[in-house]
Amino acid sequence: MPWESSWRAWGGGSLLGALIGWGVGTFAPGYYRAIVRGGEAPSFQPLEFGLDAGATQGALAGLAIGAVLICFFTSLYERHKAAGRQ
Repeated sequence: MPWESSWRAWGGGSLLGALIGWGVGTFAPGYYRAIVRGGEAPSFQPLEFGLDAGATQGALAGLAIGAVLICFFTSLYERHKAAGRQ
């Protein structure tokens, strides 16, 4: 059951990251053009880069946050269980 929460955090992080990347690629494409080597090339697509980079970074952040929360709440549960306060 706890791992389901981690997968949800991963999926939510991916979605949120992709949305942020889409926003930056759409409304501030110059940012990606400035930070990416070869960003001034005519073939560079800031929107595609934003979606990909945002989804990847969001997935990793969501997975890390989900794992930390699972560890925290599991230890909290075990602590209450050991004290007899289920």
